[in-house]
Amino acid sequence: MSKTMKKGTFTWKWRYLPLAVVVAYALVVPLIWPTPSADFSRALQAPNGQFIGGTDHYGFDLWTRTALGLRVSLFIGLVSALCATAIGLAVGLTAAVRGGWADRVLMRMTDAVNSIPHLILSVVIVALFRGSIPALVISIAITHWSQVARIVRSTVLAARESEYVAASYGAGADSGWVLRKHLFPVAVGQAVVSIVMLTPHAVWHESALSFLGLGLQPDFPSLGTLMDQASSDIMTGAWWVLVVPGTALLAATLSLVALIPKHLMGGTRSEGGADVEIAGDHAAGGSAGERVGLARSAGRSGSVETSALSLPEDFPSGTYGVQSLSVTIASETSRVDAVVGATLRLEPGKIHGLIGGSGSGKSTLGRTLCGQVPAGSTVSGGIVLGGDPTPASEVISAGQGGKSPGGEIALIPQAPASSFTPVRRVGKQIQEIIDASGGKTTASVEELLTRANLGPEIADYFPHQLSGGMAQRAAIAAALATGRPVLVADEPTSALDPDLTASVLELLRSLADAGYAVLLISHDVEDLRASAVCDDLSVMRRGVIVENGPAWQVLSGPRDDYTRALLAALPSGGMTLTAGYERG
Repeated sequence: MSKTMKKGTFTWKWRYLPLAVVVAYALVVPLIWPTPSADFSRALQAPNGQFIGGTDHYGFDLWTRTALGLRVSLFIGLVSALCATAIGLAVGLTAAVRGGWADRVLMRMTDAVNSIPHLILSVVIVALFRGSIPALVISIAITHWSQVARIVRSTVLAARESEYVAASYGAGADSGWVLRKHLFPVAVGQAVVSIVMLTPHAVWHESALSFLGLGLQPDFPSLGTLMDQASSDIMTGAWWVLVVPGTALLAATLSLVALIPKHLMGGTRSEGGADVEIAGDHAAGGSAGERVGLARSAGRSGSVETSALSLPEDFPSGTYGVQSLSVTIASETSRVDAVVGATLRLEPGKIHGLIGGSGSGKSTLGRTLCGQVPAGSTVSGGIVLGGDPTPASEVISAGQGGKSPGGEIALIPQAPASSFTPVRRVGKQIQEIIDASGGKTTASVEELLTRANLGPEIADYFPHQLSGGMAQRAAIAAALATGRPVLVADEPTSALDPDLTASVLELLRSLADAGYAVLLISHDVEDLRASAVCDDLSVMRRGVIVENGPAWQVLSGPRDDYTRALLAALPSGGMTLTAGYERG
């Protein structure tokens, strides 16, 4: 372990020390110094050898009385923070997961709570049940859950749009599985931070209400009631009646604040809540429509509009692909035709390359084939599974009759490292995919890693420990774990050097030779041309497939002007390929 890591761990452990001292004071002192009964003959004595903190208006030992009050205030603060966080977690998670009208209603309710001054609302609630601890807890929880709800909602929305969630849907996970494994843990992590941040605030809130005479009864010690009593006694010169409980309140607050991560203290967003942009082609015309978070419509009802189309059955049995597929992406300001009337066929044992410039719609087509479409999209045409053309309205929506592409097609995402949950080991995540395959995969994690040209020890790695090439091959192993016959590789070599690019393409070629049907999406035509890895090739421009045919034919004798211009721009643009084009 490096010195930096040791220093960071040591510093983090020291953060607990002030809180441990405060809690020990609240719990231990009343046991060592039992509180004597009220005795007005010793009222308002200054700190001395017998009474360390002096005495209060009733003659109580203020040192012990403050410890008892701190115990009550910490209890009320912690329980209030837990209740507020629980409400905020439920509201924020529901709004983010359900979306639509549920999101709008819950967020308007949150705005309504935010619009009311917290202290005024708390005073109204506490005034109805004065002197009650449950009333204090309820008043603080009701006035503070709204901030938690908004933070949880934004964090879950960012996680829902991340690459690893999209990869989970592509691996066949349903909405419930994604909620349990990805979204809920993210929300809980944010909730823990919220508890730490809300507890000191709740302690102050209780103290303020009790100081105003609206909290606990005067004979029931809390930091607020002690300072309320001190407000009159301090005028007689008894400074200690305010200093002792005030110091305890300040120490409790600072010890709790010390636990808050530094990046949150600076007002920046946590790593867990950072926005994650889905990698993929932008829609034609420069629109940001395709950066809309990907969602499997089966998991979010109403997020995708589909229209049925009666399709001719001209795909041979056992083939896959799309037929007359169109995808229109709607953003707040525009509608973009990302895919227009695309027809493309995938055959077992072959690699079908899909090339085109950035923004041509390649990734949109590939993800739609996997059952993932941008939210708010209109999808028409058909998706072919095993030779059966099925209207997109049936395939993309509910997966009726087992026709969901999630059961046939596996996605190898463009950002492989982001396709894994960052805080869990690679092997455990691949094992979950095997378990969810329904018996389609009998290979072990180690065997799958070996097939992807990785060592078995990679199973114990975290995603951030993988290099670019290792992460890409691990993503391929995860796709193989689904046991599905079709692989959609979305820009698998985009961030790799030439040697790693060649090894990944060779791996995909070996999988095709083993019987997989592979759709290889790429904008790096030179690599595909040099490696001769593709059997068939389609060229896409502005959502339209402008050319389609055997790879050697498209590369040696392109018929479309755009394809000719694309090939002419390559470093090897002057080379001429003939029908002797061979793989490898």
